[in-house]
Amino acid sequence: MINIEPIATISSVFQDKFGIPRQPGICPSADAFLEFPADNFFKDALKDLEGYSHIWIIFYFHSLKKTPDKAKIRPPRLGGNKYVGVFSSRSPYRPNQIGLSLVENKGLEIFNDSIRLNIANHDLLDGTPVLDIKPYISNDIPEKEPSFGWQSEPWNNLNVSFSEDSEEFLMGKDELRNLIIDVLKNNPTPAYINKSKKDRIYGMNLNGFDVRFKTAGKQCLVIKITA
Repeated sequence: MINIEPIATISSVFQDKFGIPRQPGICPSADAFLEFPADNFFKDALKDLEGYSHIWIIFYFHSLKKTPDKAKIRPPRLGGNKYVGVFSSRSPYRPNQIGLSLVENKGLEIFNDSIRLNIANHDLLDGTPVLDIKPYISNDIPEKEPSFGWQSEPWNNLNVSFSEDSEEFLMGKDELRNLIIDVLKNNPTPAYINKSKKDRIYGMNLNGFDVRFKTAGKQCLVIKITA
C-alpha cells in the first residue's frame, strides 16, 4: 500500500464532470486555481515557479461513480463503439485513479490563510485533489517526431451558435461566452448516445451558470443560459 496526501485542491469553472474537455490544451478560456495552505513549507516549495509558462499537474480522479475494473475502454474519439486498452487512453477508469494534465501557469497569489496558483487551459473538475506539480521543461519535448496511435485523427469541432435568449443573457459577459464556445466546440456529448435524436437537450454547469444546448451534425445551438 502507498499512502499519498493531497498537497492542494482545485477550484475550477467545471462544476460537473459533463462538459469537461477530454484533455488539457483545447479550452483556453477555462481558468482555475490550486489552493495550498499558507504555511512556510508551501511558500518555499512554490518559490521560482513563476519562471515557467506551463506546469504538469498530477491529480486524483475523486468523483468516479464506479470502481475501475476494465482492461479496455470505449473512447469518445472512436465514436464510443470501439475498444482500446486503457493504458493507450486517458480514461479516468484505470487501475490507479491518477491523472496528468499540462496547464498554463498564471501565477501565484498569497493570502493570509491560503496560497493560490492560478492556471488556465485545463481539464480539471472542481474539488480535484492535487498530488504533485512539476514544471514543464524543454526536455519534455521529444527530439523525434512523436506518433499518436489511434488518436492521430484531429477532432471535428462543432460550430457554436446562440439563441436570442442566450444572446441577451450574454450581453456584457464576453468571458462566459468564450468559455461556452471553447467547451462546446469540442463536442462534450457522449459518443455512445444515439445522435439521431436531434431534439435531445443537454445541460452543464459552467462556473455556476446552467447552460442548455443541443447538437445536430456539426452544429451546436445554445438554447438557454441561467444563473
